[in-house]
Amino acid sequence: MKPISMVLVAHLAFFGGWGGWLLYSHQKADTVWLETAPVDPRDLLSGHFVALQYPIQRPTGANCASLIANPGKVIYVRLEDSLQKRKTREDGVVNVWNATACAAEGDAHAAGVWIRGRIVSQRWGSSLPEFGIERFYVNEDSPLRVARSGQVIARVKVNRHGQGRIDRLSYLYPQMER
Repeated sequence: MKPISMVLVAHLAFFGGWGGWLLYSHQKADTVWLETAPVDPRDLLSGHFVALQYPIQRPTGANCASLIANPGKVIYVRLEDSLQKRKTREDGVVNVWNATACAAEGDAHAAGVWIRGRIVSQRWGSSLPEFGIERFYVNEDSPLRVARSGQVIARVKVNRHGQGRIDRLSYLYPQMER
C-alpha cells in the first residue's frame, strides 16, 4: 500500500471513530430542561447562533462560592428536578432543573446528574462556569435566530462524563406563572 493511501485510511478511520463516538456518547444520557437567562449576542463572525446563559451558572449550593472563585479549574454542578413547571410551545409542560451542589473534579461521583464546566473570568472581574452549552447554532432560516435567552428553555442531554449537549430549544409561553 502506498504511503498516501495509508495516510488517507488513517484519517478516515480517525474521523469515522470520532464521529461514531460523538453520536454514541449521548445516546443514553440523562435529559434535563434548563431555564435560560437573558443575554444579548454580539458576534457576527461565528455564524448564526443563539447565545444563552443559565441560572445554573450561578449555583448557590454547598462549596459553590469557593469553587467558582478559581478561574481555569474544572467544576461539576449537580442538577436536580425543581418540580417547577414551564409551559412551552413545542413540548407542552416541562419541569425545570436547578443547580443544587458543586464539586471539584474527581469529587462528583455521587448519584444524580452532574454537568461538567470550566470556570472562566468575566470582563467585570467575576467568574462563572461555562458548560459548553452557551451557544446553539441554527440554520439561516430558523425562527430561533431571533430568540433571546430567557424566551426559550433548553433540553440538554448530560452523559455519564458530565458533558452537556443541547438537544433542542423550545419557546416559553409569555406571562407564565413562576
